[in-house]
Amino acid sequence: MATAVAEQPSFYDDHQDSLTGPPTPASFTPGTNSRWPPTQSHEPFRTSSHSPIIINTSPLTAQLKRRAEGREVLAQWADDFVDVSALLDACLRLDRFERAATLVHHLQKILRPESPELLGAHNRYLRGLVGHIVRTRSEVHLQTAQRWLELEIRGLGVAPNATTYALLLKASLHVLQGAKLERTIRRYMNLARDASLDVELLHSPILSELEMFRVTNVSSWPGLS
Repeated sequence: MATAVAEQPSFYDDHQDSLTGPPTPASFTPGTNSRWPPTQSHEPFRTSSHSPIIINTSPLTAQLKRRAEGREVLAQWADDFVDVSALLDACLRLDRFERAATLVHHLQKILRPESPELLGAHNRYLRGLVGHIVRTRSEVHLQTAQRWLELEIRGLGVAPNATTYALLLKASLHVLQGAKLERTIRRYMNLARDASLDVELLHSPILSELEMFRVTNVSSWPGLS
Protein backbone atom coordinates (compact mmCIF):
# COMPACT_ATOMS: atom_id res chain seq x y z
CA MET A 1 0.00 0.00 0.00
CA ALA A 2 1.39 3.27 -1.05
CA THR A 3 2.23 5.59 1.73
CA ALA A 4 1.73 9.26 1.10
CA VAL A 5 4.90 11.21 1.67
CA ALA A 6 4.41 14.68 2.96
CA GLU A 7 5.97 17.29 0.72
CA GLN A 8 8.99 18.79 2.40
CA PRO A 9 9.14 22.54 2.50
CA SER A 10 11.62 24.04 0.09
CA PHE A 11 14.76 25.77 1.41
CA TYR A 12 13.94 28.73 -0.80
CA ASP A 13 10.45 28.91 0.68
CA ASP A 14 11.61 28.80 4.32
CA HIS A 15 14.57 31.15 4.01
CA GLN A 16 13.49 33.52 1.30
CA ASP A 17 13.41 36.47 3.70
CA SER A 18 17.02 35.88 4.78
CA LEU A 19 18.41 36.05 1.25
CA THR A 20 20.19 39.25 0.39
CA GLY A 21 19.33 39.09 -3.27
CA PRO A 22 16.04 40.04 -4.89
CA PRO A 23 13.07 37.67 -4.66
CA THR A 24 13.32 34.61 -6.90
CA PRO A 25 10.50 34.33 -9.40
CA ALA A 26 8.46 31.17 -9.64
CA SER A 27 9.92 30.38 -13.05
CA PHE A 28 13.46 30.13 -11.63
CA THR A 29 14.63 26.54 -11.23
CA PRO A 30 17.67 25.90 -9.01
CA GLY A 31 20.41 23.87 -10.60
CA THR A 32 19.70 25.04 -14.10
CA ASN A 33 21.68 27.46 -16.23
CA SER A 34 19.13 30.18 -15.66
CA ARG A 35 20.51 33.42 -14.21
CA TRP A 36 18.81 35.81 -11.84
CA PRO A 37 18.57 38.63 -12.09
CA PRO A 38 18.72 38.51 -15.87
CA THR A 39 21.66 40.30 -17.39
CA GLN A 40 20.89 43.68 -18.90
CA SER A 41 20.85 43.93 -22.62
CA HIS A 42 23.77 45.72 -24.23
CA GLU A 43 21.77 46.70 -27.24
CA PRO A 44 22.22 50.35 -28.10
CA PHE A 45 19.51 52.74 -27.04
CA ARG A 46 16.97 53.14 -29.78
CA THR A 47 14.16 55.61 -30.04
CA SER A 48 11.03 55.03 -31.95
CA SER A 49 10.56 57.08 -35.05
CA HIS A 50 7.17 57.95 -33.63
CA SER A 51 8.58 59.23 -30.31
CA PRO A 52 10.10 62.70 -30.73
CA ILE A 53 12.94 63.77 -28.43
CA ILE A 54 11.74 66.52 -26.11
CA ILE A 55 14.24 69.28 -25.26
CA ASN A 56 13.73 70.93 -21.88
CA THR A 57 12.95 74.56 -22.53
CA SER A 58 11.46 75.36 -19.14
CA PRO A 59 12.11 78.78 -17.56
CA LEU A 60 14.36 77.12 -14.97
CA THR A 61 16.57 75.63 -17.69
CA ALA A 62 16.81 79.00 -19.44
CA GLN A 63 17.72 80.68 -16.15
CA LEU A 64 20.48 78.18 -15.43
CA LYS A 65 21.84 78.70 -18.93
CA ARG A 66 21.91 82.45 -18.44
CA ARG A 67 23.74 82.02 -15.13
CA ALA A 68 26.35 79.81 -16.78
CA GLU A 69 26.83 82.34 -19.56
CA GLY A 70 27.06 85.10 -16.95
CA ARG A 71 29.84 83.25 -15.13
CA GLU A 72 31.75 82.89 -18.39
CA VAL A 73 31.37 86.60 -19.14
CA LEU A 74 32.48 87.48 -15.61
CA ALA A 75 35.56 85.28 -15.88
CA GLN A 76 36.42 86.82 -19.25
CA TRP A 77 35.92 90.32 -17.83
CA ALA A 78 38.21 89.57 -14.89
CA ASP A 79 40.97 88.31 -17.18
CA ASP A 80 40.54 91.31 -19.47
CA PHE A 81 40.69 93.74 -16.55
CA VAL A 82 43.88 92.19 -15.18
CA ASP A 83 45.55 92.27 -18.59
CA VAL A 84 44.58 95.89 -19.30
CA SER A 85 45.64 97.01 -15.83
CA ALA A 86 49.07 95.44 -16.24
CA LEU A 87 49.51 97.12 -19.63
CA LEU A 88 48.36 100.45 -18.19
CA ASP A 89 51.00 100.36 -15.46
CA ALA A 90 53.69 99.44 -17.99
CA CYS A 91 52.73 102.32 -20.30
CA LEU A 92 52.74 104.83 -17.45
CA ARG A 93 56.20 103.72 -16.33
CA LEU A 94 57.42 104.43 -19.87
CA ASP A 95 55.54 107.77 -20.16
CA ARG A 96 53.45 106.39 -23.03
CA PHE A 97 50.45 108.48 -22.11
CA GLU A 98 48.56 108.20 -25.38
CA ARG A 99 48.62 104.41 -25.17
CA ALA A 100 47.68 104.58 -21.50
CA ALA A 101 44.70 106.81 -22.33
CA THR A 102 43.53 104.25 -24.89
CA LEU A 103 43.65 101.52 -22.26
CA VAL A 104 41.59 103.58 -19.82
CA HIS A 105 39.05 104.17 -22.59
CA HIS A 106 38.85 100.41 -23.02
CA LEU A 107 38.13 100.00 -19.31
CA GLN A 108 35.36 102.58 -19.62
CA LYS A 109 33.59 100.19 -21.99
CA ILE A 110 33.56 97.27 -19.57
CA LEU A 111 33.21 99.06 -16.21
CA ARG A 112 30.35 101.14 -14.87
CA PRO A 113 30.97 104.82 -14.02
CA GLU A 114 30.46 104.13 -10.30
CA SER A 115 32.95 101.27 -10.32
CA PRO A 116 35.86 101.84 -7.90
CA GLU A 117 38.13 100.02 -10.36
CA LEU A 118 37.37 102.58 -13.07
CA LEU A 119 38.10 105.55 -10.80
CA GLY A 120 41.27 103.77 -9.72
CA ALA A 121 42.35 103.48 -13.35
CA HIS A 122 41.67 107.20 -13.90
CA ASN A 123 43.71 108.12 -10.85
CA ARG A 124 46.58 105.88 -11.93
CA TYR A 125 46.61 107.60 -15.30
CA LEU A 126 46.58 111.02 -13.63
CA ARG A 127 49.30 109.96 -11.21
CA GLY A 128 51.52 109.01 -14.14
CA LEU A 129 50.85 112.37 -15.82
CA VAL A 130 51.47 114.32 -12.63
CA GLY A 131 54.76 112.55 -12.02
CA HIS A 132 55.86 113.64 -15.50
CA ILE A 133 54.59 117.18 -14.87
CA VAL A 134 56.54 117.49 -11.62
CA ARG A 135 59.73 116.39 -13.38
CA THR A 136 59.33 118.49 -16.54
CA ARG A 137 56.94 121.31 -15.50
CA SER A 138 55.13 120.69 -18.77
CA GLU A 139 52.13 122.96 -19.19
CA VAL A 140 50.96 120.83 -22.11
CA HIS A 141 50.68 117.76 -19.92
CA LEU A 142 48.99 119.82 -17.19
CA GLN A 143 46.33 120.83 -19.71
CA THR A 144 45.95 117.16 -20.65
CA ALA A 145 45.37 116.28 -16.99
CA GLN A 146 42.87 119.10 -16.54
CA ARG A 147 40.91 118.08 -19.65
CA TRP A 148 40.95 114.48 -18.46
CA LEU A 149 39.28 115.50 -15.21
CA GLU A 150 36.58 117.52 -16.96
CA LEU A 151 35.85 115.29 -19.97
CA GLU A 152 36.80 111.73 -19.09
CA ILE A 153 35.98 111.70 -15.38
CA ARG A 154 33.32 114.25 -14.43
CA GLY A 155 31.98 114.47 -17.98
CA LEU A 156 31.25 110.73 -18.09
CA GLY A 157 29.63 110.47 -14.69
CA VAL A 158 32.63 109.27 -12.70
CA ALA A 159 32.83 110.92 -9.27
CA PRO A 160 36.36 112.13 -8.43
CA ASN A 161 37.72 111.46 -4.96
CA ALA A 162 40.22 113.28 -2.77
CA THR A 163 43.12 111.58 -4.56
CA THR A 164 41.92 112.93 -7.90
CA TYR A 165 41.83 116.54 -6.69
CA ALA A 166 45.11 116.21 -4.80
CA LEU A 167 46.85 115.08 -7.97
CA LEU A 168 45.47 118.03 -9.96
CA LEU A 169 46.46 120.47 -7.22
CA LYS A 170 49.99 119.08 -7.08
CA ALA A 171 50.39 119.38 -10.85
CA SER A 172 49.07 122.95 -10.84
CA LEU A 173 51.45 124.02 -8.09
CA HIS A 174 54.44 122.92 -10.17
CA VAL A 175 53.40 124.72 -13.38
CA LEU A 176 51.08 127.67 -12.79
CA GLN A 177 51.77 130.96 -11.09
CA GLY A 178 49.96 134.09 -9.96
CA ALA A 179 46.28 134.64 -10.53
CA LYS A 180 45.95 131.60 -12.78
CA LEU A 181 47.26 129.34 -10.04
CA GLU A 182 44.93 130.91 -7.46
CA ARG A 183 41.87 130.43 -9.68
CA THR A 184 42.82 126.81 -10.30
CA ILE A 185 43.36 126.09 -6.61
CA ARG A 186 40.02 127.69 -5.70
CA ARG A 187 38.21 125.64 -8.30
CA TYR A 188 39.57 122.28 -7.17
CA MET A 189 39.13 123.11 -3.48
CA ASN A 190 35.53 124.16 -4.06
CA LEU A 191 34.80 120.96 -6.01
CA ALA A 192 36.30 118.91 -3.19
CA ARG A 193 34.28 120.77 -0.57
CA ASP A 194 31.03 120.33 -2.52
CA ALA A 195 31.68 116.57 -2.58
CA SER A 196 32.47 116.53 1.18
CA LEU A 197 36.08 115.58 0.44
CA ASP A 198 37.68 118.57 2.16
CA VAL A 199 38.89 116.79 5.30
CA GLU A 200 40.27 113.85 3.36
CA LEU A 201 42.00 116.17 0.90
CA LEU A 202 43.69 118.07 3.73
CA HIS A 203 45.19 114.79 4.93
CA SER A 204 46.19 113.46 1.52
CA PRO A 205 49.73 112.05 1.44
CA ILE A 206 50.03 113.19 -2.17
CA LEU A 207 50.62 116.80 -1.12
CA SER A 208 53.69 117.70 0.86
CA GLU A 209 53.44 120.00 3.86
CA LEU A 210 54.77 122.89 1.78
CA GLU A 211 52.31 122.21 -1.02
CA MET A 212 49.43 122.02 1.44
CA PHE A 213 50.52 125.31 2.99
CA ARG A 214 50.48 126.95 -0.42
CA VAL A 215 47.02 125.56 -1.16
CA THR A 216 45.49 126.70 2.12
CA ASN A 217 47.26 130.05 1.89
CA VAL A 218 45.40 130.97 -1.29
CA SER A 219 42.14 131.34 0.59
CA SER A 220 40.74 130.47 3.97
CA TRP A 221 39.07 127.10 4.39
CA PRO A 222 36.06 126.89 4.39
CA GLY A 223 34.41 129.85 2.70
CA LEU A 224 36.24 129.61 -0.60
CA SER A 225 35.05 131.58 -3.59
